[in-house]
Amino acid sequence: MKCPFHGTVVSVSAYEQYLRLAEVLTLQGMPNDHVHRDQHLVTIVDQCEGSWLYLLRMDTGNLEKVSRYGEIIAFLHSFLRCISPQTLSAIRQTVKREAELNKLVSLLERQQLLPGELVFLVAHWTSELFFTRTDIDLKYLAKLLDPNIIARIMRRLLEFVPLRIEIPRLLRKLSRLDDVSSALMLANRISKCLRLNTQLLAILNDFLSVEEFNNLRKEKLSNGSGIDSPGASGTKNSARELMAVTKKRKLNPEIIEAMDDISRAWCDWGITHARLAKNKLGKDGVGLQGRTIPDLERRAKAPLLSVPHLAVARARRAIVKFFQNAA
Repeated sequence: MKCPFHGTVVSVSAYEQYLRLAEVLTLQGMPNDHVHRDQHLVTIVDQCEGSWLYLLRMDTGNLEKVSRYGEIIAFLHSFLRCISPQTLSAIRQTVKREAELNKLVSLLERQQLLPGELVFLVAHWTSELFFTRTDIDLKYLAKLLDPNIIARIMRRLLEFVPLRIEIPRLLRKLSRLDDVSSALMLANRISKCLRLNTQLLAILNDFLSVEEFNNLRKEKLSNGSGIDSPGASGTKNSARELMAVTKKRKLNPEIIEAMDDISRAWCDWGITHARLAKNKLGKDGVGLQGRTIPDLERRAKAPLLSVPHLAVARARRAIVKFFQNAA
């Protein structure tokens, strides 16, 4: 096995022995520079392009270029060094899923998946690994990171990870924070926004008061269907109604425009997959609450990633531009 950071070749048994050492050090509460900092605290697969894999380094907020996709596994192993003991067992189990990850890599190499789609799938595959944080994790990371570095990481993620509306608002708050622990808590919320089962209503909920949100859910639309009604038409009208409410809140024009794009993308997706949406909507209304990629693809008999890429890309560009101007 080739170490992606140092370029040295080590045997699998030696690597496993090194992992056990890291585990012991972590359990004993002994932060070791070689175990933790030397492995760069990789947090998430960031972007794939051509024959290169880019990984985000959490210590600097920069991207690291790796030549072989198979080294994702090595990075997953190395992440073991900077988590709390409570999640060690879960990470051990992810090693058994190496065949699943290799299958995704194979699809990418045969150009059957776009780079962004692989990010979708790998981010979902590692969601419990990367997006589940405990207080111990946050306290430990608070010793290594400052809000500026976290803000750089989140800005970088905005460029590549599928867009979620709540991220910009949290990011703007994050960049103003001096308190490290508060910044980390916000960073954790941002990470959770990247989960694939996040849906339009959940995203927009933060832009609405509780009263507005509840009233909107109960309100009957002109066609007689409520926001909780299944089917493509209910999804489309609900999104329009939500947009009307957010415009009343006088949000930034660029944000509203981006939200329009995303709501249209979700509407198109709902119409295209009406057979999937019918009677499958979650209790929160728009979207498919808690569904995983395999669940959705099995039910739809089509790739989940048929959400119009152009609309999402336009929204992403609008929000990135908004933050560049704000900075």
